[in-house]
Amino acid sequence: MTIAPIITGFQRRDITLSGRLLTGVIMVLLTAFLTFGAGILGAGAFAAHAHEGKTALTAVLFNPRTGNVEVMHRLSLHDADHAARQLFGAKDIAADKTAQQELADYARARFGLARLSLSAPGSDEGAGQKTRAKPQTAAFALKPVGHEIDGPFFWVYSEAPIPADLAPSFRLVIQNDVFRDLWAEQANLVTIEHGGFRGSARFSGPARQETVTITAPKPVSPPVPQ
Repeated sequence: MTIAPIITGFQRRDITLSGRLLTGVIMVLLTAFLTFGAGILGAGAFAAHAHEGKTALTAVLFNPRTGNVEVMHRLSLHDADHAARQLFGAKDIAADKTAQQELADYARARFGLARLSLSAPGSDEGAGQKTRAKPQTAAFALKPVGHEIDGPFFWVYSEAPIPADLAPSFRLVIQNDVFRDLWAEQANLVTIEHGGFRGSARFSGPARQETVTITAPKPVSPPVPQ
């Protein structure tokens, strides 16, 4: 299914992490929270939900400059601290480097990306007929880049090479279970940017996966000379 974009503004920043430069996309959080929260809870109830937290944001950027798909998880430090206490018995994640690493590993293990494609039709030797094409998924091999605490947020970074044969238009399968195995009220939002395409996927119910159809931008026709 195609999920319409709900983030209308993006900011870029360069993050120096472990001696390397990672170019990322940072959501305009006010727009994200207002749109995402109103869609799930209604305008009246969203303020209380946003105050309590239990919402995580993830940006997925297909970066042609680096040749990588870059993933940035933005977790509330308040929620990260509660999760670290519940999962690892950590007392203060801001002062516990081991707990920070464990929570970053936890978040990465509960997030995945794959592209969905159709296998080529084969032949059925018994009936002499071709078999139907079957959907196949190829996972992106996301590798850790680092993590950091920045103000009231805990950031977790991953990346994977963009496949050379990636088509301009494809379907992206996303799994995001971060904190959803801890709290039933947890809601996650993933935004995707690929070329001129911007889209999003929401995770707030029982579904563990969402599929976003990424379409190549339509070419702009040059003006006709008068």
